[in-house]
Amino acid sequence: KEKDLQETREKNSLLKKDALIQKLIISILIAFLLILILFLNRYRLTQRKKQQLFEQELASNKQKLEHFTQRILEKNKLIQSFETQFNELTQLNESQETERTEKLNQLYHQKILTDEDWINFQRLYREVYPHFIDKLKNIDENLSEGDIRHLLLLKLNMSTREISEVLGISINSVRVSRHRLRNLPRGSQGIRH
Repeated sequence: KEKDLQETREKNSLLKKDALIQKLIISILIAFLLILILFLNRYRLTQRKKQQLFEQELASNKQKLEHFTQRILEKNKLIQSFETQFNELTQLNESQETERTEKLNQLYHQKILTDEDWINFQRLYREVYPHFIDKLKNIDENLSEGDIRHLLLLKLNMSTREISEVLGISINSVRVSRHRLRNLPRGSQGIRH
């Protein structure tokens, strides 16, 4: 009997140890899962914050680009106003026709987008659309600076009139340029608008 009693005690002791070990393993697994869940939640929050910062920066850069484009349009309108006033003044005084012609030629050949304006415009554009200019150059290496300017302004959804004002060319020139860009060879389909 005593031997049976001793074996029963040992079996109970082993069962208690097994139950204790199982509870310990389950506790460790639950703790590990909680730590993993906390880590994943923290990671998601960090990613959300990064995404929000990126979207805010992108919105800010788009706003800067729009402001810059608007400033160029206003500048061009001012130049057109000066040209109109100049034409009115010169019509009053026909004796100075050669001087008028010379000044008109200067106005017509004046760059609306100066090199500095173009550089600033490209910088802002690259902030909003980081690789767009490089993609254009890769698609067709024969694109001129004027073509690239035209395509950038098209991407901003500017009208033909606005593009002509910004580039300082006639509306018909803008249309011809747009038609030519649409008819580029098959490999250049990526720049069609």
